[in-house]
Amino acid sequence: MSNLQANAAAGRRSSFLSKLRISKANMVMLVVIAGLIIAMAIGIKGFFDPTNLLNIVVQTSAVGVLAVGITFVLVTGGMDLSLPAVMAASAVIGGDIMIKTNNIALGCLTMLGVAAVFGVINGLAVAKAKMVPFIVTLATQVIANGLAVFYTNAESIYGLPDEFVSTLTAGIGGVQIAPIVILIIVAFIANFLLARTMFGRWVYQLGTNEETARVSGTPVVKTKFMVYIVSALMAGVAAILLTARLGSASASMGGDTMVLDVISSAVIGGVSIYGGTGSVVGAVMGALFITLLSNGMNLLEVSYYVQMVIKGSVIVALTFVDTQRKRL
Repeated sequence: MSNLQANAAAGRRSSFLSKLRISKANMVMLVVIAGLIIAMAIGIKGFFDPTNLLNIVVQTSAVGVLAVGITFVLVTGGMDLSLPAVMAASAVIGGDIMIKTNNIALGCLTMLGVAAVFGVINGLAVAKAKMVPFIVTLATQVIANGLAVFYTNAESIYGLPDEFVSTLTAGIGGVQIAPIVILIIVAFIANFLLARTMFGRWVYQLGTNEETARVSGTPVVKTKFMVYIVSALMAGVAAILLTARLGSASASMGGDTMVLDVISSAVIGGVSIYGGTGSVVGAVMGALFITLLSNGMNLLEVSYYVQMVIKGSVIVALTFVDTQRKRL
């Protein structure tokens, strides 16, 4: 192959990756993940146990879907702290309706609908009322948590239809394929929206410079509103996945550190908290990295509270790095 042909081929590959919003940082992230897997396989007994690998795959699916959702918000320069709580509220209400009616479709649609309502609240408050995203989503986090606890009387909901659980945990050879397939489909659609549509261009323009975006004709209010809807819908999808995986729903299913896991996943994957930069592909890679890290600490029997300290420190470190990168 001549130099001209080689350069042309490299240019096509670069153009393809650019269209998919796959950066060099994402490729580096892939290498880091591979290195982490090798290190854990060598240093941690039981890491390559089929049950453990299955657990990693299943956990990545829910965190990954939430990371996809928050990516839209972060790229605009916003924030959504409410996702895990919205996921829990959606799960308990939709799960209860599913049990009472024995209607799987109605239960799933309810989960998505409840999540969408919170998305509308966040979107209107941030886009229309011009309230601070951090405060708004912190408030809706509290509201969603309170709603979930009130609705369930702080008890778990059991008795989901067997067909629902078996379908969403379906697998081949003992490996649950359904959750990861759903994550791939969600990520593909979301990546297409961000990388190949006008809406995606509006999202990046808004995150890069809101005033410039407004002057250039970007519908700022509409775009802000829509990203919170998308983010909330991802919480609804995650509610469906996690409810099926657990075979139950509860107000505490979001966990104390899930919001940290979701934000960390996006930022590790190259999504800037200052907006304008990031990709769905990177966020999903970040979710895999965070899940691997959590799994490794669990296998090493690291205290839950120590894990919280480590994850919080990771967020601080990543924010510092993102801040320095922004200044350059």
